[in-house]
Amino acid sequence: NLSCKGCYARAQHRSPEAELAPAKLRDVLNEAAELGISIIMLAGGEPLTRPEILDITQELSQVIFPLFTNGLLIDEALAVRLKGQRNVVPVISVEGHQIDTDRRRGAGVHEHIESTMALLKREGVFFGTSLTVTSQNLDTVTDPAFVREMMAAGCRLFFYVDYVPVQPGTEILALSEAQRMEEARRVAALREEMP
Repeated sequence: NLSCKGCYARAQHRSPEAELAPAKLRDVLNEAAELGISIIMLAGGEPLTRPEILDITQELSQVIFPLFTNGLLIDEALAVRLKGQRNVVPVISVEGHQIDTDRRRGAGVHEHIESTMALLKREGVFFGTSLTVTSQNLDTVTDPAFVREMMAAGCRLFFYVDYVPVQPGTEILALSEAQRMEEARRVAALREEMP
């Protein structure tokens, strides 16, 4: 439901094809659960554009579903539903502060994300964030002050995902080897300081 710059799902340039039918998706996830898989990550694009997804996850309460989302489709009713499905963990994607997030995702997205996080916190939903780390935002997203801000907003789970160039001309955003080493050092320090 967005056209984020550098989105890997859009960069695949696939011909328009039908989504996996709800019944087939249910079968695949049930089979995974029967095999003993206990964590299934749901990512997109935007998984919440599939209205049946929470019906399926509700049936599989023994499986944990980190659900990577831009947060724009989470309203009051969906927040209440998520509160009742503790096995679904919304993981809201941000790039740091407003300027970085809006630059990649669109004007006003960061403000909407803040509202979504406030709603999830108010409803007592365990949620996290996915941070796409670039050469431009490494310092911001690994700054203890930023992490504390996110924790104060209710985030309890942090995914640091290194940007992989999928569009020509974005290679400058990829971390250098030295930056990857610095990121690993900083994340380890964050784990020690804020487990």
